[in-house]
Amino acid sequence: MRDITLVGLHHLQKGRVGDIAECYGFGSSHFEPTHTKNAGTQSSVGLSVSDDNKLLFSVNETFYAVKSGISQIRLGKFIAERTDVVEFTIGMRVAGGGNPSPTASYPLVCLYSTRPAVGTTAAPAATLLAQPAANTYPTFGYYEFTFTMMPVGTAGSKIDVYLDKVFVTSIALATNVGQTNIKDYYLTFGRMGVVCYNGTAPGSGGIETRLFTMEDIYCMYDTATADGSTRKGPMRIKPLEVDTNLDTAWQTSDGSARAACLNLPNHHGTVVTPYVLSPVSKTPMTLRRVTSPILDTDVIVAVSGVTSANRDAGNSVNLSSKWQYNGSSSASVSYLPTAGDYTTQKDVALPTLMTMPDGTALTKTRLINLEMVLTPV
Repeated sequence: MRDITLVGLHHLQKGRVGDIAECYGFGSSHFEPTHTKNAGTQSSVGLSVSDDNKLLFSVNETFYAVKSGISQIRLGKFIAERTDVVEFTIGMRVAGGGNPSPTASYPLVCLYSTRPAVGTTAAPAATLLAQPAANTYPTFGYYEFTFTMMPVGTAGSKIDVYLDKVFVTSIALATNVGQTNIKDYYLTFGRMGVVCYNGTAPGSGGIETRLFTMEDIYCMYDTATADGSTRKGPMRIKPLEVDTNLDTAWQTSDGSARAACLNLPNHHGTVVTPYVLSPVSKTPMTLRRVTSPILDTDVIVAVSGVTSANRDAGNSVNLSSKWQYNGSSSASVSYLPTAGDYTTQKDVALPTLMTMPDGTALTKTRLINLEMVLTPV
């Protein structure tokens, strides 16, 4: 079996909104990222979504103090919690932020076996990308980390690192790391116990000083074949807006056009209005996408989608979502929307498509008629 996960950022709340422990706007994603400071007395570093739709690892406070720490995503969130994956590749476009760490060989991207507690100095299990020297950025570009997994207790598990399709290095993993437990390891940005930023003099700024950024993040995994073919980058993840449609049952809270409402940026966090109201009759809403951002020369590897809904406190109706095309449908995903505000929301992912629901290839022409169907049930 082979599947792929795409990490979308464009729709998420930008900036320092929410709780740093949940990595601000990225905390509304279904990847459940977390942040840990090296010490309770230090200022914070962590993830957030930038105005230019990048995932930032940055200094999030202005205090003049040593800052170090990590942000993490458990690998199980990339590989559907599976324990039989023999190969998977995580790809991402990595770029500088403006202030590289003053610490030599500072790990930018690494692998941890645990989620360290505040105040610990736990070291990573493997460093995937580090800056070569103090105050010096590494070569930036599209990095891909290809994991080859053996059974636990067997030698041979490794991570091959590529930059812009060129092999860089291979990192051997310990024999206690393998297929059944790799899901419990953490893709980690930063490192505990290492100074990653020295701060600035009081009053001279330092808000959200970027250390580095990530975007166009994907993970493809395979449960049968370990031949390097899960490496699909460099990749561009393009957001597609909701197109207009003929369904009139779902109206908006402020009377605006439904597509305009659904296409609002930053519709997470503190932004709760306007919104689209589902009808009492539970009529499905069918949505298509604007495909003009897709170039005719683009090779479409996969299509992903997420939903995020809110309900009245006294209403326990689920929302079912699926893809539909040419009379065929994907599997549906059903969940109970939160009764809290959007700061408690988490994206719920639809099945990622590597073909159209009827089994035909993904093409720009076919995507014009691909529908996302949302049904209160």
